[in-house]
Amino acid sequence: MTRRTVERTFEIVGVPIRVAADDDAVEPLLDRVCGDLDPSADDPVVTISIRSEGEGYRVWVDETVRSDLLAFDQSFMKAMSLLHEQTMEHCALWAVHAGVVSRGGSVLAMPGKSGTGKSTLVAACVAAGWGYVSDEALAFDDDTMEVVAYPKPIWIDRRATRLVGVPQESLAVTPSRYKYPVTPADLGGVVARGPLHLRAVVVPERTPDTAGPDLVPMRRAELVTVLLRHTFKRTREPETKFERAVAVARRIDGYRLSFSTTKDAVEILDGVLS
Repeated sequence: MTRRTVERTFEIVGVPIRVAADDDAVEPLLDRVCGDLDPSADDPVVTISIRSEGEGYRVWVDETVRSDLLAFDQSFMKAMSLLHEQTMEHCALWAVHAGVVSRGGSVLAMPGKSGTGKSTLVAACVAAGWGYVSDEALAFDDDTMEVVAYPKPIWIDRRATRLVGVPQESLAVTPSRYKYPVTPADLGGVVARGPLHLRAVVVPERTPDTAGPDLVPMRRAELVTVLLRHTFKRTREPETKFERAVAVARRIDGYRLSFSTTKDAVEILDGVLS
């Protein structure tokens, strides 16, 4: 049996998942990266563990090895990637890859692929007073439109941390050389608490040559396409998912936002929910 010196169970969008390790060095990183996730006393649906082995570490999901032999930092990042993977695999809610923020219980989601700058935009919104919901997934019940927060840290690079005003001393604890886990507290903000309800979807696109921000309403059919394109587990029940996406699109607003600076984008987003 593997000796575990660190063991935590979190409830993430309704899914209890345990993270374990046999190295005490994982503990401060776990406190930093998972500090805003709710602890759980339920039996986990899966356990992700970091296990030392010779000159490196391997990452396991239950008793299945899921990595090669890695350096410590790499193993932690792999574990966090698997934590998200397993959360989405077991999530019973509809989950869309998006950055998500809230004002007064009304939720605005910004779908997009990784690397499009949505995490920086989410961080800027939180720094400007929006409540933080997630930089990874819009998880919601499409019958009630109620959104469940998924407050993992916002992973942004050093340039982006300066852009949104994160004190550089708060970047001291990081398991990555390139991106840093920024929490709402680092930004002077808070995690949004329920009840939260989805009101609008905005697809942001940074275009440096744009003279100013431009917010354009989307047609319902286009909004349906956006929801489906960025949905996790798209291969399951495609016909039913399409019908549900149509129903959701009829109940919320959709926009495309072109912007050149993050500050301009945040100012435009401030008016969307009003």
